[in-house]
Amino acid sequence: MSGFDTLPTVHTILSFLISGLLLVWQLFFSHRWRGWFVPATLMVLLFLRLPNIVYNREINPDESQMITQDLTLGRYDPVYFRSVDGTTAGPLDSYFLVLPSLFGLPFDYITAHLMACLLTIVCLWLQYRAARHWSGEQPVRLVLLPVMLTLGFTQDADFLHYNSELIAVVLLSGTYALYTRQTTTRALPRIGGLFLAGFLLGMVPFGKLQGVPSAVIVVAFIAYDIVARSGITTRHKTSRVAALVAGLTTFPGPICVLYGRHGPM
Repeated sequence: MSGFDTLPTVHTILSFLISGLLLVWQLFFSHRWRGWFVPATLMVLLFLRLPNIVYNREINPDESQMITQDLTLGRYDPVYFRSVDGTTAGPLDSYFLVLPSLFGLPFDYITAHLMACLLTIVCLWLQYRAARHWSGEQPVRLVLLPVMLTLGFTQDADFLHYNSELIAVVLLSGTYALYTRQTTTRALPRIGGLFLAGFLLGMVPFGKLQGVPSAVIVVAFIAYDIVARSGITTRHKTSRVAALVAGLTTFPGPICVLYGRHGPM
């Protein structure tokens, strides 16, 4: 007869205890150690997701497909469109999952779940930074906590498995964080920031095809915001829209060239 495994019970108790401490910190001591609250919240999310991370089994069939693709890309043929067919998922999803193997991690479900959790943490951090520029720090911190707890305690497989939407969502979140900072001032948007925002948006189709409509909307909004601003000369507007377009085409251009040279015959 096997003994009672105390680890799940201890983890559950600690999860509720730490989450309660975070709530008390936010409600009554938010003025103390303010710079540490968001990093602590994201680290708690990693702790809450530990049972999911160490679950070395398939949560969704897509995970098995991606791990198979990663094995092919990492050990046999690194050319994505020639060696694997990702359907609506792009090469960035598979190549990102190959990266842990460079540090000695195996191609297994634990690695996939760990990378999914890390992408979720990055996404929350970027969206926090984006929302903070529009709504202020305190309201966004109040919203961040329940969102983190939902993602930490959920048992819904759609939020737990490594999926092809994660990379596209992170790229879009990065664009939001870059541009919302510039919408809070009437000064000219920086050309470098606009180029980087366009660059991230240009990567979205290579993460997930379904992310293209969202990327198009963001591009249109940024371009409209630049053109509609008053007190800016036409030359300045043109140069900034050009920087956005240049960033948008910088990533897809070389990829299309490489695909034409090394893709399937």
